[in-house]
Amino acid sequence: MRTRTPEQLMDVEVRQAAKEEQNQIEALLNDYLAELSQHREICVGATSAAEYRYLKDYWSDSSRFPFTLWTNGELAGFAFVRRTEEDQKPVFQVAEFFVKPKYRPLRGRPRRGNQYLAKVPWLVGIAGDEPQ
Repeated sequence: MRTRTPEQLMDVEVRQAAKEEQNQIEALLNDYLAELSQHREICVGATSAAEYRYLKDYWSDSSRFPFTLWTNGELAGFAFVRRTEEDQKPVFQVAEFFVKPKYRPLRGRPRRGNQYLAKVPWLVGIAGDEPQ
């Protein structure tokens, strides 16, 4: 196992995405869906951002949250999170998560903004579940 010195670690930051970042996220979503399609025997679901049914909802629905992942000032990926309820308690589900291949594994030290991820109860689904 290789170890990294503090100078070699990347700063990793999670931000709630602004409406102005939607085009950048669409480009990443296209990369993500293309990568997923390479690992499927049968194509199911969206294969491009244009076909992704919930994309615009992440900027208009109060129960959906788009996030961007940044490292050393560069856009490294995105996450789509949705809030649901389970036993009358809010639960947050990761609907989509993508990190550009050049940033994998995304090892680094957390920075500001990561409180979005640290303060909520998470429910992670099984691959193949259709996001709603």
